[in-house]
Amino acid sequence: MMLSRLLLLGSSGLALIAPMALAQQTEEGRPTFLGVIDLEFGENPTAPLEGPVARSAATTKTGTPIAETPVSVSVVPRSLIEAQGAANLAEALTYSAGIVAENYGGDPRFDSLYLRGFNLENDKFLDGLRLMRSTQYPTSAPSFELYGIERVEVLRGPASVLYGAGTPAGLVNLVQKRAQADGDFTELGFGADSNGSLALYGDMNRVVDDRFAYRITGKLGNQRTDVRDIDNERAYLAFSASYALTDATELEFMASRHDDAPISPTGVPNGFVGIYDLDDLRDFDFADPSVNSSDRAMTTLSFGVTHDFGTGWKLNGTFRYTDFDWTYRNIYISGNTGSIVHRGVIDQDEHFDSLAFDLRLAGSLTTGAIDHALTFGLDAQRFNEQATTAFSATDDIDYSRPAMAT
Repeated sequence: MMLSRLLLLGSSGLALIAPMALAQQTEEGRPTFLGVIDLEFGENPTAPLEGPVARSAATTKTGTPIAETPVSVSVVPRSLIEAQGAANLAEALTYSAGIVAENYGGDPRFDSLYLRGFNLENDKFLDGLRLMRSTQYPTSAPSFELYGIERVEVLRGPASVLYGAGTPAGLVNLVQKRAQADGDFTELGFGADSNGSLALYGDMNRVVDDRFAYRITGKLGNQRTDVRDIDNERAYLAFSASYALTDATELEFMASRHDDAPISPTGVPNGFVGIYDLDDLRDFDFADPSVNSSDRAMTTLSFGVTHDFGTGWKLNGTFRYTDFDWTYRNIYISGNTGSIVHRGVIDQDEHFDSLAFDLRLAGSLTTGAIDHALTFGLDAQRFNEQATTAFSATDDIDYSRPAMAT
């Protein structure tokens, strides 16, 4: 494809200069022809993007331009996330084709994404490595702080060759903010929204010398929804560093820590819909804030290496360790009899640690007039989980007399 495009470009250039070439013939009457002009551009698929349009994506794992990729790939860069005012992954993907971003409504616990009708609960990736939470239902991966994300990528269609077993619909890949070697920058800010959410955030990048750079990103605040009494206090801190060991070898390290307390909205009884006023139902809390509790923490440690052999072949390796703890207690609705609402309590205690590894060798070779882009890879993941879930009944509540539990 690259060869044919270059030849077409050269042909166009010859057509444009043809009259001038005839006017500048040599003494023997022979025209002067220009050689083939090579135009090259590059875009780092993990670096900040100027503008809303990306030309490459980390999801392909090859560096192939999106225009030459035979699958549908969408990229939501940091600039577009900020322009939309997106506070979470679901809001960032609202305008992406084929995505249902909040299939169960707003839920601060995790991202309920559907792509082309398939649930992506096990097809959410962080820097190309699968981000899991549990092998039990629900298995949705925990939400990742969007402020720590440089871009969100959506790959549509089967991708088992690159990512192993998954849905035929595709996947979503989050690319973390990384240390940048092209200059210092600092961002400090304060955010608020109409729901009452408040946040203090900061992002600092420093270039120490021509080989070493580091970056610190953090956010502290709460995340309120339009559901009363749902207030998720969050704290996020991330560190990344890059070091050019040689001109051909680069090392990268990233670490992040999340602490939050997400609670799921209780909702309303199905039997109440169409009988009671919807606005009143939205304002009524069928749960009990004194019972609900949540304490969640997630730590990630990542290491990467890139080596360019100088022969058109490049080696990339990525490793990540994840540690996750979550203690959760919440009231849910089990049904109703008239105005009497039956309720239950769910208690969950989850812990997992996982190791994920991905190694890729990519390059190209030519046979005759055909250029081949080749990628060889190996990935592995170890997932160790301990989890308990218990259900119990609690007091019913009379919607017509909510102050009196039955």
